[in-house]
Amino acid sequence: MMTELEEQLARADAGSLRAALSRRLGELAEDARVRLAEGVPREDYERWHQTEEAIQAASEVIAHWSLPPQPDISDDTMRAQGAASHFSRRS
Repeated sequence: MMTELEEQLARADAGSLRAALSRRLGELAEDARVRLAEGVPREDYERWHQTEEAIQAASEVIAHWSLPPQPDISDDTMRAQGAASHFSRRS
């Protein structure tokens, strides 16, 4: 099941959405970097660092988003399909 965002990103006209999300994630990443560089209380450092990493991961997903992956067809499935088509050609 796809989320609403995945459905929107899978559409052919998703370029502007992807660009807007990338810009916003860039802004959030910069804010997190500035906050870390300025110094945060020791007890908050790990949370801010994890936030920065999550923003980076989200940015990579958005940047590399494509249509949902096609199911992997194993060799067994290919052989079964080949056998079925072989038998159907004989009739």
